[in-house]
Amino acid sequence: MHNKSFSEIVESLKSQGYKTSLVEIERYGDFCPEDVDWNDKDVPHLNIVHTKVEGIQTVISEKIMNSIYFQKLPYLGFKIPLIVNSYEYAKFNNIYYTTYGPFILVINSISELVSKNKTKNIVTIAIASKSFFKIFHPLIKKLLIKNNNLLMREDFPMRERRGVLRKNNHSFFSKSKTYSYSNSTDIYRANIFLEKGSDLPISINKEELINADNEQILGNKVGIYSFFINIDNYKNKKLWPTTCVHEGAPLNKNCIEKDLLLCPWHKRKNLPLIQIDSSNKIHIFKHVDYAIKEDENFIKIKYRNNPNYYDEKTHTFLEY
Repeated sequence: MHNKSFSEIVESLKSQGYKTSLVEIERYGDFCPEDVDWNDKDVPHLNIVHTKVEGIQTVISEKIMNSIYFQKLPYLGFKIPLIVNSYEYAKFNNIYYTTYGPFILVINSISELVSKNKTKNIVTIAIASKSFFKIFHPLIKKLLIKNNNLLMREDFPMRERRGVLRKNNHSFFSKSKTYSYSNSTDIYRANIFLEKGSDLPISINKEELINADNEQILGNKVGIYSFFINIDNYKNKKLWPTTCVHEGAPLNKNCIEKDLLLCPWHKRKNLPLIQIDSSNKIHIFKHVDYAIKEDENFIKIKYRNNPNYYDEKTHTFLEY
């Protein structure tokens, strides 16, 4: 199968008599090209994180996705339907194309590492139309830049969060050298893992845990072994992770709904790790991703740290 490059598509449009204009948007961020690739192909976050667009995915495969998007237009305020086709052309090079009334839009996203944990992402948009519609290209350019800024305002924190975790000895699992549209839909995988040497279990002093204040952070400052305390209406203290094991989303008390911790990126449901009642009795919850053990002075917590485990047919609770 031959996938056309961005330039090949633009040249094909020109051969059909279309006039084209280009828009180039260049951004730098403290993350890796893999994080842009993941963000571009992350299907579930579209209808959760983004406020100006929602979509119905009609075809989702490893490297291709076709969708019906409902895009809120900048300045105009109402939504229009767009049929959007997306595919991976090459490593860290994704292409999208759609029609926008009498206009054809072709979008090329390329990411490259410029220094350690520093990535350049160049998005080039080709606007194509026939006849007198070319006079509207400057207006379309303005709308596209505005729309891209709005989308990146919501996407960039996801990329930067992963950059922070990478700096703290975390990595992210992918089944292949680049990310997959279809694999992103499995939100109950634990794709984040600790690099060797930082994967040892952590101990939390029981006295510190029992005396912790609401929203206090225990364990590490960031990452898989970072936890926060929430005190519910019944004065029970619950210990929750500050990092979603799926893809690294930050978690806090604002993510708690009906005694579940919901990931703000994908709505993955999480139970507390520990509950301490008003008499200071400690109850330990069973988890697939974490094992917790209580001894005389400490609560010990171990993370599974094995993304390949989730390819097995049945999942069991992790035992210490």
